[in-house]
Amino acid sequence: MHGIIPKPDGGGLHELVKQGQEKANGAIKKATQTVYESSFKKFAELCLANGYPDPHKERHHELPAVLVAYLQSISASSTVSLQTAEKARSAVASYFSSHENSDGSDVNKWSVAEDDTGSKRGYGNPARGPFVRQFMRGLKKKKASEYVPARAVPISLQMLDVLHKFMVSAQDGFTEDYQM
Repeated sequence: MHGIIPKPDGGGLHELVKQGQEKANGAIKKATQTVYESSFKKFAELCLANGYPDPHKERHHELPAVLVAYLQSISASSTVSLQTAEKARSAVASYFSSHENSDGSDVNKWSVAEDDTGSKRGYGNPARGPFVRQFMRGLKKKKASEYVPARAVPISLQMLDVLHKFMVSAQDGFTEDYQM
């Protein structure tokens, strides 16, 4: 029969998806998983502290904006690297991409829908929303401009002349003749 996935151990499609997710999670190093869990916990705490629902339990329609605020708060310091902000965004993306936390919609998109009562709800992955992607692009440009390597000050012709005289002289050190 075309299109039917065999049921190993009688588990069906759901069980296959779960096994696939376990393999995908196994590919992420334990240390990375620990960092992701810690970062997502901090994000959830920020949500709760600011009156938003727990992202573990609800995909509030403003999650991308809250995520940008979280990323801004951790990237505002000039000592924080772009990698730190990217890791925080990846932590949220990873959480909402997992099979257990998926809402059945595309985990590579974010969308907001309004129900009959006018309540808005988010679907998909808030870390993949356009506002978050735009923020990360801007942050990448900003951080890149902060770390412009210092360039040496060009040497003047007068100083080159002084250095040349010094190098060709038989005397040790600078004398008054060689000072600018």
